[in-house]
Amino acid sequence: MDKLFNEFINFRKNKGNAVKDSTFKIYKRNIKNIIILLKGKNFIFTDMDIFLDYKKVFDKIEDFSIDKKKKIINAIMVFFMEKEKYKDTKNIYYKYKQQLEKKITERRKEQFKTEKESKNWLSFSELIHVVNNYKKNFIFLDKKVKKLVSEGIKVRLSFDNKNNVKNSNSYILSKKDEQTILNYLITQLYCGDPFYHGPRRSVYSTFRIISMDNYEKINEKDREKMNLLIIKNKSNKKFQFSEYKTSSYHEKPFKIILSKRMSKVINDVMPYLLLYYKNYYDPKWYKLSFNIPLIRNINTRKQATSYNMTTIIQNIFKCTKCNISVNSLRKILITEFYKKPRTKKEKEKYAESCGHSIATAEYTYNKMENN
Repeated sequence: MDKLFNEFINFRKNKGNAVKDSTFKIYKRNIKNIIILLKGKNFIFTDMDIFLDYKKVFDKIEDFSIDKKKKIINAIMVFFMEKEKYKDTKNIYYKYKQQLEKKITERRKEQFKTEKESKNWLSFSELIHVVNNYKKNFIFLDKKVKKLVSEGIKVRLSFDNKNNVKNSNSYILSKKDEQTILNYLITQLYCGDPFYHGPRRSVYSTFRIISMDNYEKINEKDREKMNLLIIKNKSNKKFQFSEYKTSSYHEKPFKIILSKRMSKVINDVMPYLLLYYKNYYDPKWYKLSFNIPLIRNINTRKQATSYNMTTIIQNIFKCTKCNISVNSLRKILITEFYKKPRTKKEKEKYAESCGHSIATAEYTYNKMENN
């Protein structure tokens, strides 16, 4: 199996169309799932010949949702690559995929919530209520920390014995405190100013926060390939989206100046994010040079992954008894945006901030109430 995957990666590179790691993982997962269905867990997979019997594949996925069927068919088709022996079969899979896409398009035109979406749907007011609770938790912690700092006490994170945690002049933030800060940051990134900063996918996990002086030291071609939160000063910041799901459709990175509300959020959390870098809370953080992760995995303290983001958001909204994902958040917020009459210009600007087209917003994310 690994031989096939390596062959596919080299094939895409030679075509000048290298596949992103996140997309590749989805392909791998779906191809492994269908192999198990066809041949069982102990089957030793060496080539794509088992998919020549397309009727058996179609039969096995018959009861799957349309979206799940499409993902599996996509995976099979990409791993066929351009091998002549699979050409005719690939065309059959392609026609099957076209039928699925037609059904998906018809479903999207209706725009009604699926049964699963309805079960796990929060109203906008319910969503904001949860977000505000996490904000209150952060404000409570922040006030306590600032009081300690004003009294001359060093506020630190515990790094085993790297810091003198027994120092009586230090206050050590707990993992629970770190989680409070992270929950506040993530809920604000998605819901803090949701109609100016449209909800993105899990791309924030790849972001680095960089001071302007460090940004200017990076070669222009290199820095334009990076996802960054660029900080010039406390009131001048911008997001730079360079690598994301639909970035291949754009020649240059998408940049957006932070709103006053989002800028304040970053000012709130920056002294805490820099604790991993400077080892103690510094109220004059804006005078420092830095290049640090925006989101960290609390357990490893390394930069988060897309998977981490998915898990964090699910845990954040577990209190609602709904299974809320990044995709769910996008649907709830975009649906709320469309409840008011919007001009074409407003729709274009908002779709751009979300990282997709107006058509995607209207036919995929904007949902109507079921009858």
